[in-house]
Amino acid sequence: IRPVRLRPVRTGSLSRLAFGIWTDQSGGRVMFPITMLCSAVATWLLSTVSTYPMMLLAALGVGLAGGSFAVSIPLVAGDDRADRAGLAAA
Repeated sequence: IRPVRLRPVRTGSLSRLAFGIWTDQSGGRVMFPITMLCSAVATWLLSTVSTYPMMLLAALGVGLAGGSFAVSIPLVAGDDRADRAGLAAA
């Protein structure tokens, strides 16, 4: 059962880099719906699989949701003044 738990974490970690680059190139308003749609499809597939290899494949897609914060951070950062950068929790 260990690969099922680690696969989404690994995918989320690796997807952050690609999502960050694509977000810088095309903007968060384009990438965020794409990211959420891919995550929703993967979650639905995870609920319909009947074999272990299909479960591992769907778990890869669920990991995309872990990388979605690389898309949303630039959107949120653009809503605040430049002098308050880095003070999201304050």
